[in-house]
This record gives sequence, structure tokens and C-alpha cells, in this order.
Amino acid sequence: MKKKRNNKPIKQFKGFLGEIERFTDKTIPFWVIVLAIILILDNPFWTILDLEHYQPWVSLVDALIVLFFFIDLIFKWYTVRQWKKFLKIYWLDILAIFPFYLITRAWITVTALLRVGEELGEGQKFLHEFLLLRETELVKEARIAEEVKQLRETKPFIRALRSIQRFLRFIAGKNLERKDIHYKKRKK
Repeated sequence: MKKKRNNKPIKQFKGFLGEIERFTDKTIPFWVIVLAIILILDNPFWTILDLEHYQPWVSLVDALIVLFFFIDLIFKWYTVRQWKKFLKIYWLDILAIFPFYLITRAWITVTALLRVGEELGEGQKFLHEFLLLRETELVKEARIAEEVKQLRETKPFIRALRSIQRFLRFIAGKNLERKDIHYKKRKK
């Protein structure tokens, strides 16, 4: 059996909506040309003009293009009003206005945040290691300061010890001279 075709006439909008539909239909070719110019100037394969400096304006024009395509798609939906038929006929228009760039930008933002989180984690790890190293150095400095303090306290004792050592060396030196004298006397 054959399916019955819907022979309803295409809905024509009247009044303000009709004016908007006609204006949209007339401006779509202009927006397609603007889109083609943007694609030619700014693409990943070559650079004719670096549009990074004009990014806010390019984003605004891109949003206007999507807006006009969306309005046009709404009017097409009101004329068809059947999901299967609408998707079959206008699937490319739906893909054209689908916000892939929003999903892509969200993905890029999430990955950038995760990357920043990893870098912060690495930075935090570096900071912890730096602080641990600094703390270790402070502990060493504290030990050295304690030793210096002990040395200062023992400075009189060390002076006395040095004096005793010098005295002992002096006596030992005298003894060496005596031994040398005894050795020389024996040898003779």
C-alpha cells in the first residue's frame, strides 16, 4: 500500500512574520558569502589574514550567521511540521547551526582547566618540595646555630685547651731537642 502524501499547501506567513521570513530568505545568500570569506581568510591550512586581532568581530558575525540560519530553519519547520520529513530534508541545515563550536569550546575549556589543575598540582608539589628543602635547610641552620652557641659557651674551655696543646707541643719540642742532644751525644 502506498502512503498517503500530505498535499497541504506550503504555509505562507502574513504580516510581520511574513516580512521576517522574506528578509531572512533574501539575506541568507549574503551570510553564506560572508561565511565563505571568513572560511577562506581563517582556516587551519593557510593564513591570508590573521583574524585573531578581529576575533570579537568574527565571533559576532558568526553568531549573526547562526541566528539567521536558525530563524530560517524555524520557518522551514513551520512549513513541514513532520519530524521525519524535516530531518530528511533539512538535516544539513540542522548540522550547520548545531553548536559544535560550543561543545568544542567546552571540551577545550575543561581540558585546559584539567591541565591547569595538573600544572597547579605540579606547582604545588614543587612548592612543597621547596618548602621541605627550605625547612631542611632551616633545621641544618638551627643545628649549626646550636653548635655555634655551644662553641661560644665552650670558647674559654677551647682557649684553655689550645693553650694546653701549645704548651704540650712546646714541651714535646723541647723533649725532641733533648732527644736530639742525647742522640748526638750517644753517636759521638
